[in-house]
Amino acid sequence: MNTKQPETNNQRKELTDREVEKIMECIGDLYRQVALRTDLAEHDAPNLAPSPQLLDDRAFLYRIDRCLQNCQKETQLVIRKQYLEISDRDWYLEFFTKQAFRKIRIRAIREFFRVMDLV
Repeated sequence: MNTKQPETNNQRKELTDREVEKIMECIGDLYRQVALRTDLAEHDAPNLAPSPQLLDDRAFLYRIDRCLQNCQKETQLVIRKQYLEISDRDWYLEFFTKQAFRKIRIRAIREFFRVMDLV
């Protein structure tokens, strides 16, 4: 007899650590692309009215940055250095041990996702 209740539309499936990492990597890639596109658009035409694309890009960057401000300092550091900026591969060794960093990174992503209301 199967006693497991079926998931309803209001319930969210718990994501695995690997899934949250992949999603965060995609968000980070998109953030860097949008930041570059915004910077170039504002540099190339600083006195023109912003295009709808530029307004959307600014809104995306603002949402990420603003939500990150509501996270703990450790989360801000990890998300910025690991995903939003181009950093040295082993940047975290200045702050954390290699073993501790994996747990800290996953905890940071999950906190960031909660603040953004993604999970």
